[in-house]
Amino acid sequence: MKRLVLLLLVLIMACSKDMGLELINAAKAGDKAKVESLLAEGVDIGVKNENGLTPLIAASYKGHADVVSFLLDKGANINEKNTNETTSLIVAARYGRAEVVKVLLDKGADANITNTWGKAALTWAAENNHVEIVKNLVAKGADVNLADKFGQTPLFLAKESQKKQKNQKNSEIIKILIDAGAK
Repeated sequence: MKRLVLLLLVLIMACSKDMGLELINAAKAGDKAKVESLLAEGVDIGVKNENGLTPLIAASYKGHADVVSFLLDKGANINEKNTNETTSLIVAARYGRAEVVKVLLDKGADANITNTWGKAALTWAAENNHVEIVKNLVAKGADVNLADKFGQTPLFLAKESQKKQKNQKNSEIIKILIDAGAK
């Protein structure tokens, strides 16, 4: 009898893990109907893969604002971190997902959380020339002087990016940061 119970538990756990990965993949693909169906079946909204990827981080990475909003409405942890201590907001800011950044900030994401390297969402947005995201983060109170573990601030990284790329976006980001009190 104990063996049967143990076998059933192992099968349930294996099935649960597969369904969890299915939820992460559905969120990453932007398949809101599938996400909704899997959550209705009882899949844990906070499931993580081996890298700490959650459905919310996956949807944020791919820019699926509708799925992000839905997951948050269903109780996903807005500031959950993966194994690199990266949040959905950091991922969205890094990859230029302006609509997702707006959703996350409007729903209360902490703009000053940093990852393993000490980089916050504003750091990534400034470094990668995402003007609208920089504007939104600054407007929502992101710390314009928050340095990463290497002592690099968003302003420093925007200036470095300007040296390399010499485009108008860099100048605009530098102005936004300075106007907001960046040193």
